[in-house]
Amino acid sequence: MAKTIKQIADEIGVSKQTVYKRYKGKLYTVCAPYAHTEQGVLYIEEQGETLIKQDFLQKECSIGAHTERSNGAVLEQSENAGVVAVLQTTIDTLQGQLAIKDKQIEELKPDFVSTDCETCKWQIEMSTSRKVKNPISTIAEALDVEETRRLNKA
Repeated sequence: MAKTIKQIADEIGVSKQTVYKRYKGKLYTVCAPYAHTEQGVLYIEEQGETLIKQDFLQKECSIGAHTERSNGAVLEQSENAGVVAVLQTTIDTLQGQLAIKDKQIEELKPDFVSTDCETCKWQIEMSTSRKVKNPISTIAEALDVEETRRLNKA
């Protein structure tokens, strides 16, 4: 569901002007495809929202070490809530993408899935009924070693 700049700003604990400036500045090219205007109100789709929140999270992480204690616990809680919101949005987005990929794999009904990434292998094995092979193993199985030797001698 699309959100307004104000809704995003409230979730991460910054002003709507700050979010708008970031959106119109360095994030415009990556977020614009996920934005639309209705009756003069700018709406950002979930993918664009995630990009904006990730950008704020990166900035918070880089300046977090320089935050002075005099700002108080309220500011720290607000920052933590923003970080948690960004992380939860990212997790939700990634889980949704994985569910789509798992469904696509099942619908294709392949004999096996090939990947050299152990984490991907584990995720596919846990979420689908498909066998997972390393690409090198797949190539080795496809080669007829004896026939190749025979042809090379000829």
